[in-house]
Amino acid sequence: MYDSTSLDVQGNAMNTLIFEPEGEGPHPGLIIAQHLPIAHAGLETDPFTIDVGERYAAAGYVCVMPFIFHWWPTE
Repeated sequence: MYDSTSLDVQGNAMNTLIFEPEGEGPHPGLIIAQHLPIAHAGLETDPFTIDVGERYAAAGYVCVMPFIFHWWPTE
C-alpha cells in the first residue's frame, strides 16, 4: 500500500506516492521515475507504477515517486 501526498514545487502542487516497507527501519530509500506511457493521467491510474512501488517496498525499500508532469492537468 502507499500514501499519497502533495509537495509544493515552484508554486505548483506535485502529487507524490510514498511506498513504505513493513517493520522497523531504518530502510534504504529510492526515488523512482514514473512510468511514461500514461504519465499525463496521474500516478494512481498506472498499475505498472503502483506495482513497481509495491515490489520495492516488499523488498525493504522506502520508495518515493513524484508526479513529474504535475504542471499538466491529469484530464
